Amino acid sequence: MRTKQAPTWAFAALLAPALLWPSTGLGFDENHVTLNQAAKAVANYRQAPLTPQGFAAVGQVMDFAQQSPLVMVAVDDLALPWMADRQLDQQLKSVLLGAYVVGNVASQLWTHVRGNDYCAGLREVGSLVLRLKGTLGQIQQQRVEGYFSQAWHELRCMAP
Repeated sequence: MRTKQAPTWAFAALLAPALLWPSTGLGFDENHVTLNQAAKAVANYRQAPLTPQGFAAVGQVMDFAQQSPLVMVAVDDLALPWMADRQLDQQLKSVLLGAYVVGNVASQLWTHVRGNDYCAGLREVGSLVLRLKGTLGQIQQQRVEGYFSQAWHELRCMAP
């Protein structure tokens, strides 16, 4: 059982393997996130993704993705090539993973279509990468942009 403190990015990164399998929707506990709470968390994240409130919102969306039978999020090397980079900052990888999950879940909530949406997740990552421009070192920025571009092209995503 988790405490009520704000989720940490280290914990969020540990949730990634759990997101590989669709939830059964069984076994909800006091941390159950409703559809309305998840939708509000997406909106809160998009207002300020790099703040404590944004991080808390990602935690709620990740909890929802793990618990709810309404969404399915695939986390794999094709969509998230930066996760395998041992030289990339772990916190940065977690922040990018959070953006991917938020975008993926948001798409499914808005369209009412259950099914992984790689491109929506990557659009959210792209938005975050633009926000991060100038805050990362040049080498990390180039790596992140390269990974984003690689995933975008390999998954044949199109601009909205």
